[in-house]
Amino acid sequence: MVVQLDRYSMMIVSKYFSNISDYINMVFVCKKFEEIPAMFHFNPISVSFITQKYFPNVETLHLYTEKDKFLSKYRQYYVHYPTPLHKCIKLNQGKHVICPLRTFRFDSQYYGCAYKNANIFLGKAVKDTNAKLTAMDCSNIVKFGLSCFEYNTLLVSITLSSNLYEIPDKCFYLCANLKEIDLEHIRVFGDYCFCHCNSLSAITLGTNIIKSAKNAFYEVTSIQNVTAPGVKSVDFDITASSSKAFLNIKHKTITIKEDYNNFILPDFLSDEIQSNVYVNERGLSDINLASTVTTIEYNALSGCDLKRLDLSHVISFGSQYNMTRLTAITLNSCVTINNLYDYTRLKKIDAINTKVINVKAACWMKKMLDAKNLEINKFCFTQQDVDVFKGIIPSNIKNLRTIISDANFEYYKYKQMTIPEGITNMSINAFKKNEKLKKLVFPASYTHYDHTFTHSTIEELCIVPNTSLIIKRCEKLTSVTFINQNITNSSVLYKCFNIKNIEFPNIPSNFVFEGSVNYYIYKVIKNKYTFKGDVVLYYIDMNSIDCNGVLIIPDEVTVIDQIATKLINLKEVWMGANVKMINMLAFSCCPHLKCVKNMNRSTVVRRDAFYKPTTNTALFDNYLKIRPKTV
Repeated sequence: MVVQLDRYSMMIVSKYFSNISDYINMVFVCKKFEEIPAMFHFNPISVSFITQKYFPNVETLHLYTEKDKFLSKYRQYYVHYPTPLHKCIKLNQGKHVICPLRTFRFDSQYYGCAYKNANIFLGKAVKDTNAKLTAMDCSNIVKFGLSCFEYNTLLVSITLSSNLYEIPDKCFYLCANLKEIDLEHIRVFGDYCFCHCNSLSAITLGTNIIKSAKNAFYEVTSIQNVTAPGVKSVDFDITASSSKAFLNIKHKTITIKEDYNNFILPDFLSDEIQSNVYVNERGLSDINLASTVTTIEYNALSGCDLKRLDLSHVISFGSQYNMTRLTAITLNSCVTINNLYDYTRLKKIDAINTKVINVKAACWMKKMLDAKNLEINKFCFTQQDVDVFKGIIPSNIKNLRTIISDANFEYYKYKQMTIPEGITNMSINAFKKNEKLKKLVFPASYTHYDHTFTHSTIEELCIVPNTSLIIKRCEKLTSVTFINQNITNSSVLYKCFNIKNIEFPNIPSNFVFEGSVNYYIYKVIKNKYTFKGDVVLYYIDMNSIDCNGVLIIPDEVTVIDQIATKLINLKEVWMGANVKMINMLAFSCCPHLKCVKNMNRSTVVRRDAFYKPTTNTALFDNYLKIRPKTV
């Protein structure tokens, strides 16, 4: 059976066409459709001065976008897009214009517009106290913009429309004097929409809420009365101070800093304690944490005087600091404490339903852990451990990985110190103040250096080298053991001129060093190993400049780095036979340097290698005959 469209049915279909070409094509399809455009008494699509002729009988011109023009000759106009209230008034001067979407914005009052004549509030429309209204009747307003009433501290009461369905983000943010509001018809609550409404004491809720931000009533502690017939639960968080008003409504209760000012203590039946609530507070020593609490945020309890902390029911526990008054703690498998070693007065550690806890504990805590057969993932050696173990790092503690950076061994004057294998984190200069220390052995596991190693009395050193390690100005250091061969392509040693012995226990005697090597390392081990890279002079011994100001570069050196900066006693440099390159600023700002001898014609001299801040330049023997290659 073939179904054919009559012109009235096709007219209905054509209302959904998107542009004029659709109507032109429709007319070409069937002759009986030719009259359809003339049947319209309004334009179903946007028209221009040229295309309006296709709809000859239009009486009401509809404007669908702001680009549409107010063409003449029409009886009235219908605007489909939101229009500022003052423009609506202006448009109706001389013609009849229907504006169903009238917007009120922050400057509308300056045009003499009353907010009651609008039905849409744009973002920040009544922000601050510009409106100068304590009570507002918004029963005609069907939409609020973002931050609509933000910081309006004059607003005390407001009537909302039954057709308003959403309170957008930060809509009533910091309306500090708003006392009550009927939200029965609201379906959506945005982020922080009533945040810091510190006087809000009564609200009415409806059963048709479909979406709400967790923080819709963030830090609102003043709610005393909630009218919500039929409402069984809400998704937004409620502060502890306001939770009593929601007694018969399922909700999540959070404790915030302002709640403590309302005498809410850790034993209050809350679900979450937020950051900074009880920081450094006193008077909590006899209080037990409520068993309903599942989340304790970062810094929530830091520095308070709690003595007992049962975390057996807690799922998330943020880092807490200065927990020096706590004596007993109970944990579970969910809780992670990365600084338990800072809980310096603990006398009891327990756990519920697990024997493995996720903490970093001090070594002195091992006895408490062993008493309960508890295992942990990492031990740390702390300042308290330094005193408990008399400055000796125990080698029999499994999972000891860290020596806390502020651990001070100054008062334990041992001549020899061996750091146990397994340590991965510590300060490389932890023993710097031990003036009697002669020998220091770092473990192979310690490879991450973030500081230069220096020590005034050390004579023997065992350490893992890498490109970031600098052993600097250890004047009494005579012997170094490098645990691996990574001494190339970096200085490693800096002005340690008394080294007589360098050992590599883990490489064969026929090992070949491929990269460049520090000259002062090379001269100690050159007879033991083979070298294929450059020998670099990274620095010089000031004693190598003789009384006449002459510096002689050793023949083994192939590259000269920045070895002489601002040396006022340097007058001449005698190059070694194998120097291939002189790097940038190698002899910079040496005011009395006048002569460089014996330089090969092939030696590459980098730019500013002999830089002087004056116009004078360094002179070379036979300069006119032999010019060094400048790059």
